[in-house]
Parts: sequence; C-alpha cells; structure tokens
Amino acid sequence: MIRLIYLGILLLIISGAWFFLKENSSQPVIEDPFKVYVMEESCRQIAQSLPDPLVPGLLCLLPLSGDSYSLITQQLIREIENSGKYKCISLSDIQSALEEKKINLRNQEDLENLAKDFQADLLASGKVVRFSKSEELSELMIKISVWSLNRKDFILPEKIFSGSLKKEFSLPYYRAWMASQPTTGKLLLWLLLTGLGPLLLSTPLSKALDQESNQVNFLLLLGTCSASFFLALALVGFQISDFLTGFIVTIALLWAILSHYVVLSWLEYIRK
Repeated sequence: MIRLIYLGILLLIISGAWFFLKENSSQPVIEDPFKVYVMEESCRQIAQSLPDPLVPGLLCLLPLSGDSYSLITQQLIREIENSGKYKCISLSDIQSALEEKKINLRNQEDLENLAKDFQADLLASGKVVRFSKSEELSELMIKISVWSLNRKDFILPEKIFSGSLKKEFSLPYYRAWMASQPTTGKLLLWLLLTGLGPLLLSTPLSKALDQESNQVNFLLLLGTCSASFFLALALVGFQISDFLTGFIVTIALLWAILSHYVVLSWLEYIRK
C-alpha cells in the first residue's frame, strides 16, 4: 500500500513538472550541440570584455545583423546580465520601437536617440560574421562595438569575437550536448531514476538493513542520495552556471534525501 502511495506521488510530481515546463518554457533552443557551445562561448567573451562600471548600468543591445531568429542576440543579453555589469533593455521592446519609429539602423544619431529614450548608458550593435559547421569544426564569429552615450566615445571599438569547437569528445562538447537536450526530458529522467531506483534495489537494500546498524543505514542513505546528486550534476553538464540551475540542483538533492529516507524507512518497517 505504501509503495502504491509513493508511486502515486511520484507520478503526480512528474505530471506537474511536465505541464509546468510545457506551458512556461520560452527559452529558444538550438538543437545542434556544437552551435550551442560556440554561441555561448562567443557571447561570454563579449560580456567579459565589457568594462566594469562603478554601478550596474543599462545597455541597449540592437538586434545583431544576420541573426535571423535573434537566438544569438538573446544569448548575448543573458551573458551580459549574468555578468552583473549591466542590465539589458528587453529585446522585444527594442524591436517594437525600431518598427514603430521606422529607425534606419545605419543612422547613428537615430540609434543614439532610441537608446536615450530608454535611458540607456550604452548602445551596442553588431553583426554575425559567420556561424558555420563542418564535419570537424563549428565556429561563430560576431563583430560588435559598444558606444557610451555619456562619454560620446566607444568603450569597446569594433572587434570580432569568436568561439569554436572541434568534433571530438570533451567536457565542453558534453556540456553543449547536454544543454541542447529538452529540459523537460532531463527532469523527467531524473525524477524517474531517483524515484524508482531505491524501489528497484529493494532486495539488496533490505539485506543491508538486516545488519541493524545505524552506521550502515546512514551509509545507505548517503550512497543513494549521492547517486541522485551525481545524476543531477551529469544532467546539467557538471556545471552550475547560474542561480536557477543551482537552485534546481539543491531542491533535487533535498527531494532525494527525503524520498530515499522514506523508502529506506519503509523497507526497515516491512522487514520487521
């Protein structure tokens, strides 16, 4: 009976996670793992190259030329904001303003006035020079410049940033490949393995509990939770790159501790 209740709770969690992520997931996805890596690497280089302001400023990043679906532009916005140096104006707000005011992207004065309307400190613009993939190499090259509206000068003169990844197994490739996998699928896989693992191993776990040792019980709980934690880290590419990822991994660990404690307590109960 307890096992049925546990399985029912597990199915409810899986169903809830499925519908929540299906309705709320809006992050663009590039399926090619090589392109995911080079996009993140190039955008991270740009974010790191920006000077540290005395206080976090506001940056107006125009849609990158040659970025058809704005995936690279949105990734660059995330990297800049994650750096903590600048907040970025919403890309949708900028695109709406460009269409409404019919601004010529080649007119520097009009672009500066647009940035001033948003009370931005910096105006960034650029283009995708190359975003290619061959059998052996994937590469992204972005040309970008950043203009200071206060200083009336470039704080980042026009410069090309590039990221590349060879087609060979490595930790960067694994991280990129894992990042390209659907978040819903990874979450469901973790919940399934974490929830059903102790039940599938109930026979050897029961034999270990026969020793009636608190030390053995502690080691069993530690072992099963460590396995769940390792699986969670593997599914995020062994890299906690932002607060949300860290929060999810922490909640996953707490849930694993609770669920595994319940299962081991139940196995101890039915053994008696």
